[in-house]
Amino acid sequence: MNIQRTPPKTSKTKSSLRQGQSLSESDISCTPVQKRTEEKLSSNVTLRGKRQRLEDSPNTETTEISRQLCDFKKEVMEMLTSWKNEQDLLFAGLVRDVGDLKTQCAQIQQSYSEIDQSLTFMNESYEEIKNKLTETEMRRKESEDRVAQLEMLIQDFQLQSRQATIELRNVPIKPKETTEDLFSTLSEVGNVINVEVQSKDVRDVYRLPGNSGIPRPIVAEFTSVKKKTEFLTNVRRFNKQLPLADKLNTKTIGMAGDKKPIYVDEHLLPSKKKLFFDARAFAKSNNFHCWSSNGRIFLRKDTKDPNDKPTQIKTDKCLLALVKKQ
Repeated sequence: MNIQRTPPKTSKTKSSLRQGQSLSESDISCTPVQKRTEEKLSSNVTLRGKRQRLEDSPNTETTEISRQLCDFKKEVMEMLTSWKNEQDLLFAGLVRDVGDLKTQCAQIQQSYSEIDQSLTFMNESYEEIKNKLTETEMRRKESEDRVAQLEMLIQDFQLQSRQATIELRNVPIKPKETTEDLFSTLSEVGNVINVEVQSKDVRDVYRLPGNSGIPRPIVAEFTSVKKKTEFLTNVRRFNKQLPLADKLNTKTIGMAGDKKPIYVDEHLLPSKKKLFFDARAFAKSNNFHCWSSNGRIFLRKDTKDPNDKPTQIKTDKCLLALVKKQ
C-alpha cells in the first residue's frame, strides 16, 4: 500500500513552522489524512469475528456448582425456617410456662398472705391466751394462798377445840363397851400415873370410828387444859422412869388378857397425825427430840445446849427444809 504525502515547503520560516505546528490537530487519529487512510484500509481488509475469551465460554462444572449452591442455600433456608419454627414453639412454651409460674407465684403469694394473716391471728390469740393464763395463774396462786390461810385458820379453831383433849391408843375393846367403861379405863390410867380423874374433870370420852376388830383410839375431852397438861406430863414422867417392857400397858391398869403397851398423846388433827409420825421418824434417825404441845409439833436437837431452841413443824415443807439442813 503506497501512501504519498506532500512534503512541507522549505521557504517557510521557522516561526511560521512553529505556528503551523501549533495549529495542528492534537489527536493524530482524528486528522483528515488519518481518517482517509483508515477508510482505505477498511475497504481492503476482511474483518473476522471476535474470538470469545475462555472464561466466557459455557462450563458444565460451573453450572453444577451453581446448582449445588442453590440447593445448599435452599437447605440452609429450610433449616433456618425449621429452627425458627422450633424456637417459636419453644418461646411460646416458655411464655406459657412463665405465665403459669406467674399464676403459681400469685397463688403462693396469696397463700403466704393468708398464712401470714393466720399466723398473726394465732400470735395475737396466743398472746391473749398467755395473758389470760398468767392472770389465771396469779389468781390461782392467790386462791391457794387464801385457801392455805383458811386452812390454818380452821386448824387454829380445831386446835382450840382440842386443847384439852387426849388420845389413848392400843386399848383393847371390852364386850358391850359403854361410856362408863371408857371413863373407868381413863380413871385407872390416872390412878397409875398419880392423877385423880373425876367426872367433873371430863367433858366427854368416846372411841373414834374405825374398822372392827382393831382397837380404836379412846378420846377424852377434859374440862380444862390444865388437867390435860397434868395428865400428859405424869404419863411421860411415869414412862421415863421405867424400862421399855414396863412402860404403861394393859397389865398396869389391871386389864385382863395379854400385856399390850398403851400410848397416851394429844388428840391431833388428822393432817397433823401423819406430820407427827414423819417428825418422830426424822427425830429418831437424826438425834432429835420430838413432841407435841397444844396440837403443835416441835423438834429440837437432842443436846444439852440451852440456846438450842425448838423448831415448830407446821407443814411438810418445814420438815423437808429441816431434812435438807442435815
